[in-house]
Amino acid sequence: MTRAELLRQRVVNATEEPEAFYDMLAPDVEWDITDTVSPMAGVYHGRDTVREWWRRWMGAFSDWRSEVETAFEKDDKVVFFTREHGHGRGSGLPVEMKRANVWTFRGDKVVRFKSFSSREAALRDAGIEPPRIDE
Repeated sequence: MTRAELLRQRVVNATEEPEAFYDMLAPDVEWDITDTVSPMAGVYHGRDTVREWWRRWMGAFSDWRSEVETAFEKDDKVVFFTREHGHGRGSGLPVEMKRANVWTFRGDKVVRFKSFSSREAALRDAGIEPPRIDE
């Protein structure tokens, strides 16, 4: 199984099997979600800090799913284009986001996660030249 396949499985099932997801994270993982309008935007360090961030994030929603639309893998990086959606816990309002996430591995552990609002920026971060669309 490739890193992308294993990571996809763990990300999609993270709400039901969070420990399997956390197990993929290195103890010194860097979790960068600065490219967002979320009140939880920032850079988080360490698996335990990410676990707490995830608990707070999930607490804001009555349900939350992440679907991987496209995956790219190059060297030690995996890029996922995702569609994330759920409902606010208090309001019940639907929330949907399209994100591009870069996961950097050291061996079989994720050492860096960075989320982007731009797919092109995520591809460049992973060293993948974005496809050119001629008009």
